[in-house]
Amino acid sequence: MTLDRRVATTSAQANNPMETDGRCAPTAHRQGVGQEKRETSMNHPEKSSPPARAVSPEDGDDSEPYFAHSATLRVFGDTVDRQEISARLGVEPTHWHRKGDRRSPGAAPWEHDAWNYTAPIPKDRPLGEHIDALWATIKPKKSYLLALKEVATVDVFLGYRSDSDTAGLDIPHHSLEIFAELQVSLALSIIIA
Repeated sequence: MTLDRRVATTSAQANNPMETDGRCAPTAHRQGVGQEKRETSMNHPEKSSPPARAVSPEDGDDSEPYFAHSATLRVFGDTVDRQEISARLGVEPTHWHRKGDRRSPGAAPWEHDAWNYTAPIPKDRPLGEHIDALWATIKPKKSYLLALKEVATVDVFLGYRSDSDTAGLDIPHHSLEIFAELQVSLALSIIIA
């Protein structure tokens, strides 16, 4: 699946304006006057591209776009038992809060309890690696998570952040197993900043 901020398309479409190397970083940009098409690892499997560079827009280096990815298991509801979930899954949450807590003094209170676990993968790594690491951690506890869905909302939330408005991403098919097995939708937050 290749996504563009303006248009969602499949990589099978003949006039796809960009290609990805399967690692979530763009390897070719729209061609314009005087621009040559860059080679991709899809065109030449023997070539590999370096991982996407994780930098912030504040770094002042606008020569290469930055990319940041994440994959988070979220459990939320009216009464989420943080300690039980942590014990059953064998991991501590990377974020948790109680209903009524505030993110900051002026913020609105949270509407529900929440337990979140984000895969501990560097943000510049491809989104598929984030998903795969999350699934490797929680797959042995699939039955527990499916049962937990009876009393709480369980989902997998993906994050994609870049400063390029013409970039896209590619999620390998095997990385989608988590969504089918947990019977949850693929939720993707796209932030272009």
